[in-house]
Order: sequence, then C-alpha cells, then structure tokens
Amino acid sequence: MKVQEDLPVFYAKKSLGQNFLISEAIARKIAVASLVEGDCGAIEIGPAYGALTKELAPLFKKVVAIEIDEQLILQLEHNLLQNNINNVKIIHGDILKQDLCKIIKEEFANLNVVVAANLPYYISTPIIMNLLKPGLGIRAATVMLQKELAERFCAKPGTKNTGAISYPLWYYSRPKKLFNVPKGNFRPIPKVDSAVVKFDILNVPAVKVMDENLFFALIRESFKKRRKTLLNSLCVYLGLNKNEFSSILNICGFDLQIRPEQLTLQNFATLANLLVEELSIDFKKIS
Repeated sequence: MKVQEDLPVFYAKKSLGQNFLISEAIARKIAVASLVEGDCGAIEIGPAYGALTKELAPLFKKVVAIEIDEQLILQLEHNLLQNNINNVKIIHGDILKQDLCKIIKEEFANLNVVVAANLPYYISTPIIMNLLKPGLGIRAATVMLQKELAERFCAKPGTKNTGAISYPLWYYSRPKKLFNVPKGNFRPIPKVDSAVVKFDILNVPAVKVMDENLFFALIRESFKKRRKTLLNSLCVYLGLNKNEFSSILNICGFDLQIRPEQLTLQNFATLANLLVEELSIDFKKIS
C-alpha cells in the first residue's frame, strides 16, 4: 500500500468522525471514478489535509472544497500551495448548512458538477440525501462510506438486503458500489472497512408518484415493522380497516402476506397512487 510521503501529524476529532485517507492510490481511484462526460467541476466534502483534493485538481476545471474544521483549513491551504494547485476554492462550513444551489450557480458556470467525498460515518445518510435533492444540478456523487452502509445503500429495492433508505436512493439515483477500502488506508485506523459508492443522479425520479410525501411515508412506516405483513403494518397508520386495505392490495396484485422488503420501487409507487385515486388518502391528513 502506497501512502502519502511526509504525512502530517493527525489530530482527529471524534466529534466530527474524522478518519483521514492516506492512500494516494485510493484517492486517485476516487478522483477518476468521479468524472462524468464534458467539462466538470467538483465539490469535495471534508477535504481535511487534501489527499483527495490533490487528485481531483488536475482532473477538474475547478474544485470547491467544503471543510467544517477550521484547524484543517490552514494545513490544506499549505499543502495545495506546496503542490502548486491553484484551481481549488476552500469554503469553511458545515455541508448540511450550505446553499448548494448558490455555490453551484456562482462557482461552476457552464460546468457539469459532481461531488467527491470521504464522508464521516455518522452523518453519511443526511449528506447523501441532501445531495440528491431535485433541482441542484449535481450529476453524480462518488463517496466513501462504511462498507456495511454502502452495501445497504446499493441494495436494489425488493431484494434481500433492502432497507427503508434504499428506496429514496434508488428513486433519485442509480447507486453502484465501486470498490472496497480496507481500514488500514486511514489514520486513525477505524474499526471497520469502507467502500466507495457512486450515485449517478437521475434527471427525473425513477417512478411517477402522485403524492411524494405519502410515497416516502409508506416506505418509512412499513419498514418500522418490517417483519410484519404490509397489511398489518400500514392499516393503523393509514386509518383503514383490514378489508379496505386488503382491497387496495388486491388491486395492486399483491399477496396479502407480502412484507415491505419484497416490494420494488414501482410496487410502492403503485400502492401510493392507488391510495390517492381509490380512497383519496391525503398525506397531510394522516401525518
């Protein structure tokens, strides 16, 4: 394993979930995997000392690096200067509090925009969901995640490892696990291995739904009791008796013993749409 030479002393903050990537080879693979067609700009989340930043800079017209830890920014600026890198803009702040629409508009005119990141495990999910929001204009996000989480994210809805999170991810994007990254490639060394996942973000959602809030609520509520049948897990939430809901499931063509993890993305969309069409279910009234 080749790692960066002249490594800095690593002052990792547990509160920020910091584990710094030290492998040049892995950083290069992530940078190359982040590319999409055309002239591209990249947003990097949590650049830290710049292991990935140094690999992104030669491949992209511009890189905007967003770092929450002010202490790391001085070291990052120094490292970029030492490597004669001048196409990186650093923003000090929390990625979840940034106006990404504004950043993309102001920093990446006429460029296809991607995201690359080694994400802290504890906030991976909210960050990714934030990146997938419609209208941002991000083409793809290539991110390092905890290996187990990466596998759950990439599990296609309706398959064995499906979780509630799988559905919104596949609704907005096409996630694909690219490669594993053993824990020895980080300092401090984490307790678990990681994996790199690329989310190719769709121009329009994968399925059509009449009430998006209801659609996501059905998924969320059914997976709270994933060992129960859909009939038993959703009746109370929807305020329906079993005969009413059984009728809807029959129209959908579902077995009454079906469980949530057996439903595809389209299955949930069909169910949500029928609840609106047949029973006039309104998310605002049941939430």
